[in-house]
Amino acid sequence: RPVVIEAESSKIGNCRLPAAIWKAMGTAPRITIKAPRAARADHLVTAYPDMLHDPEKLARIIARLRPSHPSDRVDAWLDMAQTGDFAPLAEGLMLHHYDPRYGKHRARATHSETIIQTQSLAPDNLAQIAAQIASKI
Repeated sequence: RPVVIEAESSKIGNCRLPAAIWKAMGTAPRITIKAPRAARADHLVTAYPDMLHDPEKLARIIARLRPSHPSDRVDAWLDMAQTGDFAPLAEGLMLHHYDPRYGKHRARATHSETIIQTQSLAPDNLAQIAAQIASKI
């Protein structure tokens, strides 16, 4: 039966995916959920409360991005984290860091991709999105 796995890297924190799973993910059909950046930012703010409640940890993670981004951008992200502007912080990180990197990875993929469009990732919409995913697999 089908298994749905969120796309990540082969190493997540200190955890390494088994090679067989990583290889299977590389050749599996993809389902991409597309939503406006603001909706994605709102979702991240509610989905990762642990990050918001540990400002020091969040600052350490953001600071690790310094080699990849201009100092003023990283400083702005750190300021947003410090002042609790989490949705704009998430949008900025997606715009300048995550989306470009994921886009490069997706561009290398040669297998099928199904796109599901949504305007909202709010909890009351997730069941509908899950049903659309289930209908595609």
